[in-house]
Amino acid sequence: LHRTELKRYSLVDFLKTVWGQPHVGSNPTPSAKTRGVMHRMTPRVFVEGRKMRAPQMLAFCCSIVKQIILTDYTVALSSKKLLTFPPLCSIIKSYEKAFLCLKGVPKMSMKRFPDGARVCFVGDSLVARNQYLPVIIDCYKQNFPGSGIRFFNCGVSGGTAKFAHDSFENDVLSCKPTHVVVAFGVNDSKRTRLEKPRSKERYDFFLEWFEIYKKSLSALCEKVLASGCELILCTPAPYDEYTETPIPTFKGGYALLCEYANFVRNLAKEKGYTLVDFHECLTRALQVEEGPLFDADHVHPNIHGFYLMAKYFLAQQGLDAPAEGEIPAYFADWREKLFVYRSINAAECMIIKDYSLPQEEKDRIVRDFLAAGKWSISYFETISKRYLEMKDKEAELAREIAEIYDRDILF
Repeated sequence: LHRTELKRYSLVDFLKTVWGQPHVGSNPTPSAKTRGVMHRMTPRVFVEGRKMRAPQMLAFCCSIVKQIILTDYTVALSSKKLLTFPPLCSIIKSYEKAFLCLKGVPKMSMKRFPDGARVCFVGDSLVARNQYLPVIIDCYKQNFPGSGIRFFNCGVSGGTAKFAHDSFENDVLSCKPTHVVVAFGVNDSKRTRLEKPRSKERYDFFLEWFEIYKKSLSALCEKVLASGCELILCTPAPYDEYTETPIPTFKGGYALLCEYANFVRNLAKEKGYTLVDFHECLTRALQVEEGPLFDADHVHPNIHGFYLMAKYFLAQQGLDAPAEGEIPAYFADWREKLFVYRSINAAECMIIKDYSLPQEEKDRIVRDFLAAGKWSISYFETISKRYLEMKDKEAELAREIAEIYDRDILF
C-alpha cells in the first residue's frame, strides 16, 4: 500500500463528497426509499477492486474514518485503487465528537484527575508490574505540583475480574479511592487451554469462563459506582500471537482476547462508562512499530509497550507523557515495597483461589501447597512463602508504603 498523509477534512465536506449532500443531524441515515434512489442514480466507484455505490461507500468510508480518529490522523491507502473517489481526509478534531455520536462509538476521552484525587489502578499483572503507572504519576508530578493526588497500585499477578470483585472491599476500598481504573481480561481468558486440541469440551470451557468474566466485570463496575467512585474501564491488552520468540504461542490467543476487548467496549457503550482502549492502542502499535512490544511470553508488554500504554492513557486526558526512558529513581523504594505487599494478594488469587475462606483455611492451603512441592514455576513457591511470612504484617506493610509515597512521590 502507498502510505500517504491525508489533508484535513470537515465531517460535512466528507459526507457531501460521499453522498453529494450533507446528512448531519439527529437522523443522518436516509430512508430505505432514499437509499434505493441513491443506489440507482449515483455513479459507481472502484475501491480495493470492488464496485461500490454511495450507500456502500458511506459504510466503507466511516470504517476508515473511525480508524483515522484512532490512528493519529494518518492512514495507509492505495491511491491507485481509489480511481474516481477523491483522497479520503482526516477529520478536524472539532468534529470528532459528532462522528463518535453518529457511529455510536464509546467515549474515548476523560478529564484529568482533579486535585486531591485518590486513584486506584485495579488489574492483573500488567498493573502489578508497576511499569506504566509510574509514567502516569511522573506526568502529574511534573505538570501539577501541589495537587496532592495519590495513586494506588492494586494490581494482582494472576488477577481476574472475579477475584477483584470478591476482594474489592478489603483491597480497593481500604485505599479510600475517588477514582478506580479497572483493567482485566488477560487471565480471565484462560488462554493456556488453547494448547488442547479443538473440541466441543474446549469450546464449552472457554464459553463458561467468558460468561464468568462478563458477569464479574459487570458486577465489579457496579460496585465501583455504588461506592461513590468514578470508574474508568480499560480493555485488556492483546495477545501477541504473531511475534516469534523462544516461547511458542497459543494459536487463537489473539482472537480470544479480541472477544474480551469487544465485550468491554460494548459494556462501556451500553452503560456510558469512560473507556481507555489499551487493546486498540497496542494492536495499532503492533502494526506500525518496528521493534518488539511484548516480552517473550507474548502476554506482558515490554518497557516500550508499557510506555505506549501510559502515553495513550494520558492522551485520553489531554496530557503529554514524559519523555520515554528509565523509571525515575524516586520510585525505587515504593515499587520494591509494593511488589512484596501485592504478592500477598497474588498468593490468595493463584494459590488459595477463594478469597472468602477463613484465614486459618487459607494458611493451611498454602502450607499444603508448599509441602507437596508440585509448583510449575518458582514464582508460586516465592509468593507462597512470602504469604506465610508477611500476611500477618499486611497492615504494617501498607503503612510503610504510604509513608514512602508521602516522602518520595507525593506532589
